Amino acid sequence: MKDRIDFLLLSILKEENATSSYLAMTIKEMPLQDIDRSIRSIQLHMKKLIKLNFVKEGLIEGHSRTYYITEVGLKELEV
Repeated sequence: MKDRIDFLLLSILKEENATSSYLAMTIKEMPLQDIDRSIRSIQLHMKKLIKLNFVKEGLIEGHSRTYYITEVGLKELEV
């Protein structure tokens, strides 16, 4: 992981206990006050984190995707 935003997003998912598809959260539910980026930019970072297997998509909520941190993502935060 090279980007501070990626680290912050993983930290948010961990702190909010979004660790399974049932506990996953939408981007709008995330406390993003420390991240000065657009929703679109956050979505692109989430796509990158999914490709790295740090994050997975959870259950759909309405028309929104939800996200949760994986075991690989949790281990990446420890490094």
